[in-house]
Amino acid sequence: MYKPLVVLGVLGVLGAACGFSPAQNAQPDAQPDHDRTPNPTTACRVSDPSLRLCLDFEDASLATTARDLSPFGNDAHTHVVTPTPRGVEQAAKLGQTSSIHIADVAALDLPGAFAFEMFVDPADLTSDSVLFHNSREYGIGLVGGQVYCNLGEMYTTAPDASENLVAGRFQHVACSYDGTVLRTYVEGAEVGCRNLTNANPVNTFEGVEIGSGFMGGLDDLHLYARALSNLEIATLAGRSGALPEPIDCL
Repeated sequence: MYKPLVVLGVLGVLGAACGFSPAQNAQPDAQPDHDRTPNPTTACRVSDPSLRLCLDFEDASLATTARDLSPFGNDAHTHVVTPTPRGVEQAAKLGQTSSIHIADVAALDLPGAFAFEMFVDPADLTSDSVLFHNSREYGIGLVGGQVYCNLGEMYTTAPDASENLVAGRFQHVACSYDGTVLRTYVEGAEVGCRNLTNANPVNTFEGVEIGSGFMGGLDDLHLYARALSNLEIATLAGRSGALPEPIDCL
């Protein structure tokens, strides 16, 4: 559901194991950094040839850096970010003055299909926030507890308030774009979609902002250079049982 007033609010915030198939939209100049020193104790929790970014936040310290465990090695610069538990795993905790930033790189410019997914534990649902935003190219965020995905300046949200996030526990959110439809997911279920055939813009240079205006926990942030299916996202979210019926897209 496209809500122009929501878009303005979000832009205001910006101003202040799954055996997946190979990528279909790899950029010729987006090459993995095979020379970087491997982390001897940590590997990305997902193994997928299309993986472009993997922030699992398992670093001993998150004071200055969150290590990208994908082959591309685009580590994030962190400020006022601390470890916090998510079950037996470690997540990142953000407060009012926290920031996570990744410089503009070709590996994260995806003009075609893409998907990203993560776990979030919002501490405050009274303000709008950005969970992941690649410089007006694509992103995911919150308007109150409502999850939205965007491609450029076109947005899709979950129209049913029952699909809103709640504060105080980790929940899985995701976006997937196959070149024609942008889909929004909460807890492994599709909750919103929009027909979009316009190309994703890749001529911006501000890089990626993560958690802008967000307070709470983030974990297992993964970006793919292809769309993910409903079943794949449900599996990543830990959802069991039959999948909900597909929803009608605008």
